[in-house]
Amino acid sequence: MRRSSILLVALFISTAAIAAEGEAQKRALTQLEGKWRVVKMTDGERDTTERDSNIIIAFKGNAIVVSHKDSEPVHGTITIDPEATPAQMDITLNVGEEKVAIQAVYEIKDDVFRLCHAQGANGKRPGKLEATKATIVAEFKREK
Repeated sequence: MRRSSILLVALFISTAAIAAEGEAQKRALTQLEGKWRVVKMTDGERDTTERDSNIIIAFKGNAIVVSHKDSEPVHGTITIDPEATPAQMDITLNVGEEKVAIQAVYEIKDDVFRLCHAQGANGKRPGKLEATKATIVAEFKREK
């Protein structure tokens, strides 16, 4: 009987934790929803804002569309862990027949969204939001 009670309590606690995690994820996805335009881009410690200022990212649920004035939009999906420190985002983009995986960290403050990922596809997730020789950091402003 005691063992059953312990298992029941453990099940209740893990179910509550999963529900709380799901709520945090829903809030974060809602916060991301909309269109975001690059206002600053640093590629391997070089400022590439002028070249990349036409990049727009749109989020709706777990869908992402990356657009640039000189190319066709690229569609994909995201999964996020808003409770990690820093928050984590896994992006899968459908580039032609290929799926490109990007492991990133991000933050949102008001109408500013910052994203940091390794240069090149399939790179290792950065440990922090910082421009280094191996990372790209993009700062986006929400479009109204």
